Amino acid sequence: MENESAKVPVLDSPPIPGNLAYVIAKKPRKNQNSTIDTAFSDFLWCIKVRSKDVTLPNITGILIEPAKIVATDGHGLHLITNPYPSIPPGEYDVYAINQSKVILIAKLVNPATSFPKWNQPSVTMEGITPEYEIAVDHPIYFYIEILKHRMCDIKLLESAISNEPMNVRIYSKQQPVIITTPTRTAIVMPLLDRK
Repeated sequence: MENESAKVPVLDSPPIPGNLAYVIAKKPRKNQNSTIDTAFSDFLWCIKVRSKDVTLPNITGILIEPAKIVATDGHGLHLITNPYPSIPPGEYDVYAINQSKVILIAKLVNPATSFPKWNQPSVTMEGITPEYEIAVDHPIYFYIEILKHRMCDIKLLESAISNEPMNVRIYSKQQPVIITTPTRTAIVMPLLDRK
């Protein structure tokens, strides 16, 4: 049961007619020799950076496109290759989450007031050479290598860590740190000196 339409009650508000819900479930492991559900692990990693601030409802959800899934809290951004192409493209609220299941509910979005403008990224590093490019093969060295060169929010760096080797690109002081693996990309904005 990878993706399944479901009727999910919305707490404290009446259900929105035509609102679609999708359940993304972790594939069960039948024995210890089976592989880990990497698609589900990537998805959990992606959505943990979404904003939890109820005063910023436009970035508390995620964006699903045919090729990618994106989540942001305004200071960091996680992007993965879309492992669930059967879910229609659009913005979704994360209704419920645990270690084996995530329930998404399609948002009714007004394009004129939607934020962020998902398809108009404000950060693009194409054509810019990083000041530092580091291969990090173990999470314990991750903080050390980045914080030697750039001040970043520790919580955002923690959420960006992967258990697989990571490529870290560090740009100038006003530009982001970009952390990539074969299926994941994290963008972490630097802490700016506000003197």
